[in-house]
Amino acid sequence: QYYADVLRSESGTNTAYGIVNMTDTNHDYEDAKRGVMMTGNRDVIVLQDEITAKAASEYYWFVNCNAEITIAPDGKSARWEYEGDKMLVRITQGPADAKFEIMQTKPLPTSPDPEIQPDIPGHKMFIHITNQQQLNLTVEFVPLKEGEGIPVPQPIVPLADWSVDGSTQKTTSQTLNDVVALKVDNPNAFARGAKTYVDTNNLDIKPIVQNGRTLVPVRFISENIGATVSWDDATQTVGIKTKAKYITLQLGSDQMMVDGNAVTLDVPAQEIGGRTLIPLRALVEALGKEVFWDDRGLILITDDPVTYDAEKINKIIDLLDIRVQADGKEIKFFDSEVYDYNVEIAKGAAAPTISVISDKEAVVTQGSPATVTIDGKTYTFNFVENAFEGVIGTGSDSVPKTLLVSVKNAGALPTYQTYLDIKSAASSIDWSEKYPMTGTYDGIISEETQNRWSANGVGSWMLYDLGEVKTLHSVAISGYKALSRSYKFDIEVSADGVNYTKVCSEAQTTLGVDRNVFKLGDVQARFVRVTGVYSSNSTWIGISEIRFYDSEQMEKDDQSAWNHYFYTSSINAMVGQQMQLAVEGKSKNGKFVAVNITDVKFTSDDPEVASVDANGVVTLKKVGTTTLRAEYESYGVKTYSTVAVNVEPFTE
Repeated sequence: QYYADVLRSESGTNTAYGIVNMTDTNHDYEDAKRGVMMTGNRDVIVLQDEITAKAASEYYWFVNCNAEITIAPDGKSARWEYEGDKMLVRITQGPADAKFEIMQTKPLPTSPDPEIQPDIPGHKMFIHITNQQQLNLTVEFVPLKEGEGIPVPQPIVPLADWSVDGSTQKTTSQTLNDVVALKVDNPNAFARGAKTYVDTNNLDIKPIVQNGRTLVPVRFISENIGATVSWDDATQTVGIKTKAKYITLQLGSDQMMVDGNAVTLDVPAQEIGGRTLIPLRALVEALGKEVFWDDRGLILITDDPVTYDAEKINKIIDLLDIRVQADGKEIKFFDSEVYDYNVEIAKGAAAPTISVISDKEAVVTQGSPATVTIDGKTYTFNFVENAFEGVIGTGSDSVPKTLLVSVKNAGALPTYQTYLDIKSAASSIDWSEKYPMTGTYDGIISEETQNRWSANGVGSWMLYDLGEVKTLHSVAISGYKALSRSYKFDIEVSADGVNYTKVCSEAQTTLGVDRNVFKLGDVQARFVRVTGVYSSNSTWIGISEIRFYDSEQMEKDDQSAWNHYFYTSSINAMVGQQMQLAVEGKSKNGKFVAVNITDVKFTSDDPEVASVDANGVVTLKKVGTTTLRAEYESYGVKTYSTVAVNVEPFTE
């Protein structure tokens, strides 16, 4: 076992880094070091490798990512997008042919792939470098704010010269940390370390003063201090839940319930613009927080009591009050203490018109760049074209994330429904985040986490609601990893969800068969409960897909289309046989992607046992075992699949 020793590390206010020695982690290294630095006020991460090999070598650089990935045409930069957040990843130092590529989150086809490895969602982004003895590779990770253009790269500094930034200066916004800041009659706010709006969908929502009391939006403040907010439309009641408290309040009422105790509000809860507002101090105190108030309407919500000097208060007010727009659209990341900006624009677009909303006098000079001068301070706005505009990313349904290989031609899908709709599902164990129940009836047969359900424990059950009472003729079940595992299930049905009748006892899936059909007896039912009572290799119960049918004909019609959902990962056949492989792709969103078989690269680990030609025709030549591999690239995303082959002697 090898270890990478830490050679050097330092930490400063705005910079921190560590350098490790990787020489002993690979016998091909003469010398190898990796540095990781947080810089740019700790917003940017720099990953730098300096490697000298004993001879010209091949290198792979990997990172797993659950975001949607879009790679720029030159391959030198990529944009990650996840739940509205964006990250720029770029190669700032490396060989001329170093570029980003994407593949499945699996080991390379030639690498070990043990079954015990966990399922990893998303994609694997990588750099593949060949024939290099000396390698200096630097990759930068830069968070991008909404509308922000790509910034200038950090300067390249050899690891031997790395040091911390001696500066201790931080902008006011960087010192606010977890403070929530608002201002009366102002839609701008500051929360979770970034400038935002009180309501991103409605700029008319803002704190107001009514009858001498400051009213604030319940949802904005509650959610930004970590609470969960719910709304009951029938009773017009807001619920606020934190780890320590539960609060309810009803529109029009001056009573707020805090852990069952009534608190009287100076002004009743009221609805304005679709948002509930209540008195500031009552809400903040109920949430266990402190409030700082300035006579100019500044509101600061903190964990502990704070005091601010006049200079800092003025800076926070400027942070909220000065608004800069490009062609009428807010530049949200504008900070009155930062003076240089890159603003993203469409390719070929003219420089936008800059305008300022502020009580202070502003002098604007249009152009590229544009400048704004306020209080003697000049802000520069550079306009950067969107490098990823029009580029297809991994979130597109045109890009296959996985490659599905079958030994039969799939044929055409029926144009009519061949199985009963499932309206909702529940289970005995809430694994909803990791193993969602919807993954068992989404039309996708896959061993990926999000497309199956698993539970540890015999007796775990899955409950399916068909929405109304229907005839149930049969059910098809695909067990998780069905080619190596078998299961037994008890199947019960109910019309009312209370009284259940068992219609199948210990229905057993067949080892090595990836779909099993069980007859239910043409019973009338709305709910079906499937309980796992046996697993051949562990206490885990798993289902990849389940289908319900109302007749023998529906069952047969669906079976005719199963090759679109079930793909064979092994071949057992005799010497001399030939078969045609069929290949389809599946996008990140579970959509089928057409794959031209001539664009697929087929190989066999042992062509003397079984060979496969460029058109996917497999010829079984002699007794033995081998693995067939199919590799495909589309829009920079590389996918592959393997098929195990067991060739048996020919018999009459």
